[in-house]
Formats: sequence, C-alpha cells, structure tokens
Amino acid sequence: MVRVLCCHHFPSQDVFTTDGEPVALCTADNRVFVATEQCRIDVHSLANKVCPKVHSFQTISIVRQMSYSKKGNYIATLETKISRKTYFTYARVYLNWDVETSKRPMRIRVAGHVTKRNKSGKLHLEAVEIPSTEMPCFITTCQKTGNLAVAANQNVLIYGITEQKLSDLDNPIYQDVCYLYEIKFNFLVAEISMFDPYVTICSTSEMQVVYLHSKADDTLTKRFQAPPTSQEQTDESKFILKHIMKEKGHGELHSERKASAKGANTLLDSQVVPSGRLIDSADNCIVEDEYFVSWTFEEEKIPLEQRGKGRTKVISNTLHLPGLEDSASYPDVTSDTFEIIGPGAKMLKCNVRLHIKDTSVKYSTADTLLYRKFSSSVTLLHSLQLIPIYQQGSSSDDLASLCVFVSSSREGYLYSLHHQVSLLSVYSYTMDSYKVAVSPYLVQAVTKTGLETYTCRAFVSALHSVETFDNVTKTCPSPKLDICMIGMHPFIGLQDIVQTKDCLILLSKDDTRSECNWSLYSLQNSSPADLYKDMLEMGNKNKHASPPAYLHLLQEGHLVLKYHMFEHQGHCKEVEKLFKESCALLGEHFGRFDSEDASLALPYYLMSGLEVEEIINQAVQQGQLSKEKGEAGCGEGLMCYLKYVLFQPGDPVKLTETITNAVLEVSLCMAPDCLPLLVLTSRLHGYDDDHALACLEKCSGMLSSPSGKQLNMVAIAVIHLNLCELEEAKAALFSLPKAGLVDICVNYHSLLHRDFAELTHLAQLLRSSKSSLFIEVLVALHDKGILTIRATIRLLQGTSEERDLHNNAHAREYLETILSDNRRAYAFSDAVSLLSDIYIQRLKNWVPPTSRLLPAAGHSHVPKGNGHFGSRHSWLNDFSPFKGTSSIFKQPCNKLQLATPASSRQSVKSSQPVQISKLNMVDMEDCTCCCCNEDLLKMQSLLCSIHTTEAFLQETHQQICTDFKGKWSLQVLCLSRTDQRAALDYVMENFPNILPDFAVEICQKNYGLWSYITENMTAVLRQTSIPNPEKQNIYTQAFQGLLAAMCEVLNPVDFLNRLPYEGSVHFFLPYVQRCCKKNQANKLKEVIVAKGEALTSET
Repeated sequence: MVRVLCCHHFPSQDVFTTDGEPVALCTADNRVFVATEQCRIDVHSLANKVCPKVHSFQTISIVRQMSYSKKGNYIATLETKISRKTYFTYARVYLNWDVETSKRPMRIRVAGHVTKRNKSGKLHLEAVEIPSTEMPCFITTCQKTGNLAVAANQNVLIYGITEQKLSDLDNPIYQDVCYLYEIKFNFLVAEISMFDPYVTICSTSEMQVVYLHSKADDTLTKRFQAPPTSQEQTDESKFILKHIMKEKGHGELHSERKASAKGANTLLDSQVVPSGRLIDSADNCIVEDEYFVSWTFEEEKIPLEQRGKGRTKVISNTLHLPGLEDSASYPDVTSDTFEIIGPGAKMLKCNVRLHIKDTSVKYSTADTLLYRKFSSSVTLLHSLQLIPIYQQGSSSDDLASLCVFVSSSREGYLYSLHHQVSLLSVYSYTMDSYKVAVSPYLVQAVTKTGLETYTCRAFVSALHSVETFDNVTKTCPSPKLDICMIGMHPFIGLQDIVQTKDCLILLSKDDTRSECNWSLYSLQNSSPADLYKDMLEMGNKNKHASPPAYLHLLQEGHLVLKYHMFEHQGHCKEVEKLFKESCALLGEHFGRFDSEDASLALPYYLMSGLEVEEIINQAVQQGQLSKEKGEAGCGEGLMCYLKYVLFQPGDPVKLTETITNAVLEVSLCMAPDCLPLLVLTSRLHGYDDDHALACLEKCSGMLSSPSGKQLNMVAIAVIHLNLCELEEAKAALFSLPKAGLVDICVNYHSLLHRDFAELTHLAQLLRSSKSSLFIEVLVALHDKGILTIRATIRLLQGTSEERDLHNNAHAREYLETILSDNRRAYAFSDAVSLLSDIYIQRLKNWVPPTSRLLPAAGHSHVPKGNGHFGSRHSWLNDFSPFKGTSSIFKQPCNKLQLATPASSRQSVKSSQPVQISKLNMVDMEDCTCCCCNEDLLKMQSLLCSIHTTEAFLQETHQQICTDFKGKWSLQVLCLSRTDQRAALDYVMENFPNILPDFAVEICQKNYGLWSYITENMTAVLRQTSIPNPEKQNIYTQAFQGLLAAMCEVLNPVDFLNRLPYEGSVHFFLPYVQRCCKKNQANKLKEVIVAKGEALTSET
C-alpha cells in the first residue's frame, strides 16, 4: 500500500538551456552531460548557479543514449544515423573527452584495430567505434569495474577499457576497447544495468537478473551447467564399465548389439549371447563393440533365500536422465505472468549462455537470480537499474546491499538481491510514467503531470543485512514498511530525468506550440535534516486526526536520518541530534496506551539517549500518567521500558517523590503483577512508603495467581519494616506458607542482602524469628550457585570478628546442613574445614551451661543424612571422657537440674521443653551426657566419615595441640588413619580396655598389624614390673578380648601363626577351638548358599 503524505520540496531550482535541442542526458559527480541534435555534447557544472556550460565536444552522429564511467573517465554513446531512409545504430566510446578540442581534431578509430599513433605525445579526443554484427539497442557502464555493456537483439556484449604502456612515445599510455565476453539470453534485450558480477536485463514485458561467477566462487550454487556431450558420456560409461567388469573377473569388456529383423535397432530387443557378442541378423555377422552398454527395462525378481528371507524382492530398473527431470520441473511458461526466484532458477527461458572472448575474464558460468514475466497489460518496462549500497567507510568490495528496480508505465518494482532475493516494494504511480530515478532512500518518477517522489527501501534492506536488531536495545523499521509518496511536483512535458548525489536534472519539452521549446531543470535535493523536519511538520498536523499517518512519517524521517548516519559514519552532530529526537518521538508514540507494537517503545527510548528522569517527566507533562476514565494515560510500551530500565543492575534511580508515586500508580493499573517487584527488587527509590503500602493493598485484590499474592505480601512486609512496624511485618510475612516463602527468598535473593555485603532488615527478621527457614533458604542459594559458603559465612558473621565465629549458632547450623547431604560432596572440603574449626574452638572454650531447654527423649545431636557425618566407632563410647554408652545417652546432666514447676500439679513432659536452671552446688566432675559433649560427638562423627581426607586429618591434628576435653579421642582418630601403629601403641598404653574393639576397627585383614599388636601385648604381659595387680588384670582381660576378636576375624592357620611361641595350651585352646568352629561354620555356609543358588537356577 502507498500512503500519500506530501511533504517533500526542493530547496532550490535552476533552469538552463543548451544551444541545440537536448536528446540525451547523463551525469558525473557535479556535472551533467547534455547531448544535442547538433551532434554535440555540452558539459554543464552543477556546482555553480544557473549551471553554466564548462565544456563541449563534437560527436560523430546524433546521440540517442549515453553513459559516463568514472572508472576510465570515458563516455559511451549510442548514436543513430539515417542513410537512404534506413536507421543505423552505432556504439561508440569517447576517450579524453575533457581535452580542449578547438586546436586538436578528434581522432576516430575502431576498437581492437591498431591505428597510426600520435607521436607528438599530446592527448586528443578519441572516438572508438565498437564493431558489431548486430545493431546495438542499449548501452550502460559498470561503475565498479568501468566495463561497458552493449545490448543487441538477445545478446549482451561486455567490453573493457584496456591501457597499454608504450615506451617510445611521449604519452606512454594507449587506451583501447577490448571485447571480454558475451551473454546470450532467450528474449530481446531492451535495457541493461550492470554492477559486476551482476547483470540485469529487461524487454518490454520480461526481466532477468544473472550472477556471473568463476569455478572457484562458492557464492551461489552452480545449477546451470551444460550437459556433457554424447562422446563425453560414452567415455565416462566406458571407464566405469571397464572397472566394474575387472572387479567381477570378466577381464576385458565385450559388448554386442543385436538389431531387429526389420533392421530397426531397439534396446528392448537387445540380448547378450553366451559368447559375449551380439549377432546382427541384418547382415548375419558378429559385431565387436567395446563401448556397448546393455540396458534392460524389465522388472527383475531376485530371490532372497540366501539372505535369510523366503520372499522375492522386485527391483525396478529406472533410468534417471537429469535433463528430462529438470525440464519436468519447469513452470508453465504459457501463463500470462509468473515469477521465478533463484539462485538457480529452473526454466528453459532462464537459461543463459556465457561465451568468453578474452582469457583475462575470470567468469565461467552465469546463474539466474530472478526472472519475471509481467502481465500483457503491463506495457513497456523501463528504468531498469541496480542500486548498490556499501558499508560505512569500506572499500568498493564490501557491499552492504544490492537492489534492482524496474518500472512499467503504472507500477515500479524494487527487489533485494543480497543474501536472498525478495520483493521489497511495489510503487503505484498516479499517472503513466516515462522514466524513474532511484536513490537509496528516494524514488523519483516522471509522469505526464510532473514529478512524483516516493520513499525507497533499498537502504533499509542494506541496514538489516549489516546491523543486528534485537528489538530490545536496537530496532529499525522493516524493509517491508509501506511506501509513502511524499511529493508531487507539477512540470509540463517532462521527458527525461537523471540524478547526482545532490541534484536532480529534468528535461522538459513543450510540443504544444508550433516550435518545440525545451528546458533543463537542476533541482537541489533536500538535506536529511530538512527532509526530516518537513516530515515531522506534516506528521504533527496528523498526530491526532490520523495517528497511523503520524507514525508513518516518523518512521520515514527516522530512516532518512539513519541513512545519512550510515553513509557518513555519524559525523554530523546535527543529524545525530535529530536522530535521537526521532527515537524519542517514536518511543513516546509506542509508549502510549493506544499504540500497537508497544514493545518497540523500549528500543526507541534506549536509542534516544534520554535519561529515565527525562522520559518519565515528559510522560507526566504530556498527561500520560494522569488518570483518564479510571485508566492511566500510558500504555504497555512505557511500562515495558520502565520494567527494563528499573530492573537493570546499577545504581538506584533517584526521582522525585511525585514521579515515583506516579510510576507505582501506573504499574498498579497497567501491570499489577509488576508492582511488588518494583518495590522489592527494582532500582526505583524515593517513593512515599504510605503511598506504596496503599498501592500494594489495592494490588492484593487484583492478583489472581497464588505466587503473585505471596510476592505482594512480602512487599507489604518490607514496607512495614521501612515504617518500623515490626509486628505488622511479622504478621504479613508469616502468613505465607513455608514453601512459598522459601521460593520467593530463593528466586529474589536480593531481598536478603545488600550487594552480598550485609543482611537486609527482611533477612534479619527471618533470622531472628524463623531461623530454620532462614538456614534452609541459605542452603538453597548455595545449591543454586548464588551464594558460596564463604560469602554466606560473611553475611552471617556481620560485623563480628572472625575469631568469634564459633559463637555463631546460625553459621554452625548452616555448615552442618551443607555437610548432611552427599549431593553437596563438591563443597565438603571447604565446609568441613570451617565446621571443624568451630567445634574445636567451642571445645577449647567450653563452659558449663547456665540453662538449657529440656531435650526430648531419644534425641540426637549428630546431624543425620548421607553426608560427611559418619557413624561413630563403638570404642569411642568407652574413650575418655565417656564411660560407656549409657553414660552418654541415658545419664542425666550433672551440671543442671530441672526447674521447680510453677504448680505441683503440673508435670514435666518431654514433648514440651521445660526450662531448667543451674544447681546450687555444681559438680566439678566432667559431665558425660550428650548435651554437654555435643561438639565432641559431632567432631568424632566427622572424623569417622568415609569422606574424611588426609589433608583434613592433618589439619585437625595440628589444631588439637592444646589440652581440652575429648582431645585424646580426636588425636587417636587422626592417628588411626595416618599412623596406625602409633595409634595402637597409644591405646595399648593408655586405654587397654578398648584395645579389642579398636584393634578390630584398625587391623581388619591386615595380618601385619595383628602380629604387631599380639607381640606388643605379649611383651607387656611378660613384664614383671607392673606393681598394680588391677592394671595387670586389665591388660590380661584386654589380651583375652584381643584373642577373641582375632579368632573371629582370622582363619585357623593365620590365627595360630599370630600366637606367641611360649604360653599355656589350656589358655589358648578355647580360642583355637572357637576359630576352627568359626571357620567350619563359614565353609558350611558357603556350601549351603551354593546349593541353594544351584536349586534356584534349575527351577
């Protein structure tokens, strides 16, 4: 669709004439070439007022068309001559056209023919005629390579300007026109446009775009290759068949051919005779043909019994002929109109033949990118042109985009050829057009009534191919945006139009009078800034009456400014300022409540460079935040921007209280689910707490999801904390289910800390009132990788010193939770180091408790789970300070007593903890209850774990250098892993009563350790220096226990080998008998198990 919004004008206009009637125009930079009927070309300067003529030169014949090539600095012309009422057309090239010709005659020569050279060394105007067997009808030049393209019937001939260095002349460079290659099409060529390696042509109703590439060029798929000749196919078949026959062991290939009885050779009648020859019945002779190939088209049934299948498989012998298959896929060319988009368009009429005439040409094939046949109602295609657009500041090889334009009398068509061929725009003119000039951002069409100006999408296509638009931080209107006619300028009798970068040149002829009058107009193009301002002025007039028209003009102006920045690399500060202004206006439009594509407000606001304060202030000033009919005067677009900006990491956004309160109200109306997040996690600060609380309470009734309501309740609790209303905050916070509160704290962990440096008021409230829930949240944050162990300990420690960490119960509980689950084994090394240090410091600084809650029956202090806390060894219950299992878990604490109940009728229930107080006379003996030895039990459990590492044992051993309760049990646990013999010696010397259990735990199947301990115990018992009979009795009982343990672990042979050589048989005999019985029982067990397994397998 084409919108009509006329706002374009030309800042200045110059009118000038020539000495003769103009017949053709072309431009070069700031000059215009005007060919007249007097066989002259006048050169006018567009840089000066009234466009004065600065140069002219003679042509051989009347010029009907001409083209200037900057590369090579030559002018190519198509000239006509009438001889005996017959028109003759010639293609010529004028070299050195800018040389003064008044005293130097023009030299005429034929391309490719060496003529007598000018030995004076002075430059002359040279006319080089291009010979052709067919009459040329159109010429054009390639502005990239300087090559010349000449159309003649269905052919396009490409020529290049060559330079030859001559050392024997004063002017050492000799220029000539060289025939490079020829492209043959399948319809008559009326116009050409060339931008190497792209060539596009059109006839009166057809157009085609081809891409030329070499064999090494992989840019496009090669699909149009001539099929091999029959001889090539025969040679290939011969080669393949010979190798197949050799692999099968048939030796040389013998093929034979049999003719039918009527003499007609048919492949279906051919058959192979046993001799490997074919009998020709026509002349009754045997024919040897080494190139023979036997074809059969009958279905062959091959039995598959040898493959294990009892059925037959039907194989259809199908011959694939690529040429026939391709032709079957061609579209119906008899239809009135159709379009084929390549590369590799398959259609007979698309076939292009390339003939190379010069060895320097790198191209080998031509691929069709686009072919279109227009309806018969479309008459006389014209204004065919390629529009290349380069990247900013890049060389001519860095192409950003390439478009092709062709026009009929009533419509113009713009296609993109870069990356993917696609139709970008269709231009519908108000009147029949004669010629169209296209620039990257404007289309100027000459019609019967004057000049029509349209916006062009060629640049937008280039922009989208070079830059990335995510529609979040950066965006741009689509290349498919509707076309806008922005200007209608009346002119009488316009005939031709050409353009430069800054000017538009029109040729006008008035044939209504007896004498033909002509005029040339030089129209200066509007600057991007002026054109944008004109569009904005027109848009503001339609802002309320027609919002779509306002938006369209804003987008068009935005694109005009963007093109100028793209072309000049953004060096113009005025254009940059206007560009940001256009972004702000587009953001404002998409941010309104009645706009479509509201999400585009975000990128445009970000591209505008405005601060948050400015954008919100503008919205307030324009009434976007005022209430209208119960709704906020802003839409989802502004809310989308606020969400993005306010939730980005960074410093707080400081706004006035009025503005922040308005933002809360907007969120309440437009996005209620976002309001709690604005209060909890956004950078928005400065709002009134009472106003925020009122908005949140209103929001509670507007939310439907349970999670949204829970989040809103947390926000209410935070506001109450800000208002120092602790009880109200507790009521709001603890009204939530535990699982929901944990999820919120984990998903929005910034509620608990300030940049991971300190705990927030909400976290402190949870810590003091719901410590177990708070620890659960911290552990969940560790599992998600949000908080490390060290970071969490720093938060829990707060401002206290590191040496006081052992007094932090929450840190201890957190570390114990981490170490209670095997899934966190990756963090065990860090956590166990910190926790063991806490336990040891608590043991070193232990003081009797003054009060304690009554523990529940059957309670356990060691954390449960499958983590780092292992099962304590049984011998530890008899190790100092403990005196057996009952002394730990059944004996009451001798440091505390039960408090006197308030009433004699009240009874103490273990399920309800009762406060107990200190005794008047404290027992000085160490208490062995589990409550007083909680840290020791946990430390022993850590050392008994399978996860205990040697590094942890060494670290612990170094920390227990000073004396404290339970020190020796920890030291023995460390030695039991690092130095087992030293551990055995220590237990044997100091705690012989636990030696049997300890030995079983340490020695296991280690025969060397068993030998070591029996030898040492025997040596101790042989000593007569033990004065204490009680100690002698203890060692004797320990030795007996040791023997009892050994007979259970070792087999009889190993057991006997570990007994001392001297001793009473009666003393050792019971143990030997027990060992033998145990061994026999084990063997019997193995037999029973084996027979049971055998019976099970049989059934």
